[in-house]
Amino acid sequence: VVLTWYRPDDYYGHSDWKGTWDKEGGGGVIDLISCERVDIRASVVRHASGWGYRTAKCRACRVEGCDFYDLGEGGLLVDGGDYKTMEAGSNTVDNCHITDYGRYISCYRPGIRLDGVGNRATHNLIHHGEHQGIAFFGDNHYIGYNVLHDLCSATDDAGAIYAFIWEKDKHEGTVIEHNLVNETGRHPDCGCNNGIYLDNVTSGVTVQYNVINRA
Repeated sequence: VVLTWYRPDDYYGHSDWKGTWDKEGGGGVIDLISCERVDIRASVVRHASGWGYRTAKCRACRVEGCDFYDLGEGGLLVDGGDYKTMEAGSNTVDNCHITDYGRYISCYRPGIRLDGVGNRATHNLIHHGEHQGIAFFGDNHYIGYNVLHDLCSATDDAGAIYAFIWEKDKHEGTVIEHNLVNETGRHPDCGCNNGIYLDNVTSGVTVQYNVINRA
């Protein structure tokens, strides 16, 4: 795999760049910091000791149609948006296959984690993780049309879709809908696991039209 990341400043200002397996991304841990309009598509991220993909303070970045597996920590950590102005980050993880993650550190290392304001996780298949499938912190996220199964296999007090909000925070506005959750926390050593778990004082979240089976 050849990584050719350098581009002049005017390229980043006007580009619809799309990362693929062929010379642009793929095959390793991807970190984006304060980036805009970066697409990662049709790539494989595997055999990594940390997260497969992480963003910090990014806007309008997208991961689509990718496979993430055999990861030491979580799958994708997506951060973007402004708490003060409530401007959405508009970062998206769509149609990805995420499995066999959290090999070294599993607790609070979900398949997808949404932070910030206004980010999305849609149409993903997430399975065989020891802790959460999707976790979110912040406001106005959208979690929809995902399939999650065989999660929370080695932990208690957990959920396939999970949120924890500190009492001093007032995050709200997230929508969780049209997700299928199956076989969560079925390991003999597990207990007190949930399909969708809004922990502590999580408030202002809409949960509708989901199917939860044998959680």
